Amino acid sequence: MGNKIRQHNLIGRGLLVLGFLFFLPLLGGAQPENPSSPEALFAQANTHYEKGEYQAAVALYQHLVECGYESGHLFYNLGNSYFKLGEKGQAVLYYEKARRLIPHDADLKANLAYALSGVEEGGNTWWLAVKTAVTHLAPLGTWITAASICYALFFCCLILKMLFPALTTNPTGQPKTWWRRSVVITGALLLLTVSLGALTFLGQNTPQGVVLTAGDALFEPVVGASTHYHLSPGIRVRILEEKGEWILVRRPDGKRGWVKKQLVGEL
Repeated sequence: MGNKIRQHNLIGRGLLVLGFLFFLPLLGGAQPENPSSPEALFAQANTHYEKGEYQAAVALYQHLVECGYESGHLFYNLGNSYFKLGEKGQAVLYYEKARRLIPHDADLKANLAYALSGVEEGGNTWWLAVKTAVTHLAPLGTWITAASICYALFFCCLILKMLFPALTTNPTGQPKTWWRRSVVITGALLLLTVSLGALTFLGQNTPQGVVLTAGDALFEPVVGASTHYHLSPGIRVRILEEKGEWILVRRPDGKRGWVKKQLVGEL
């Protein structure tokens, strides 16, 4: 990748994704595109990005986000635009939002890693490292689908034994090997997918944030309190507690400190 951030074919790939997100009915034949439609705004934002007009691109992407539209590629493009503007904190924030929706996207992984280069997060505990890796293995919807399939297969094995005992049981009354193995395998897969889904749900629903502007984490939520450590833009934190205009955050290495809310963008 060198010293350049990777880019998708923003117009082609982006419009394909937005076509699924924003259902623009085309009844009664072809109709002229509404210039204020989500697709049109997304295309305009992509055009601004391609021309190097990153501030204009950010404005349009943000408008779509504020209107409630969500897409991994929308967040990815917004992160790219912020990175081009030198706003590392905002870039990491939207890359992380995109990672929840498209965790296996190679360009996203590369750009996030590049944006985090030089960001001192203080290391990571082994448990948090494992938890983070599991959380981003797949979107929550994938685990729900996988668990549903495993449950259906497991249930089918039980129904098969009740309805067709001769098929699943030996003359001695013992379960046949193939049936026993099927129950064990589907049961184990069901337990695994439910566990991974639960970890993903808990990981994504634990308040998290990204430091947007440099600041100090204090020992107490009071102006003038002693500084515990410094936070630079792009550091990812857990949000543990809220007290007025202050929040208690925890770095990946476990260190805690109080910061003003406006310093951190919540995922």
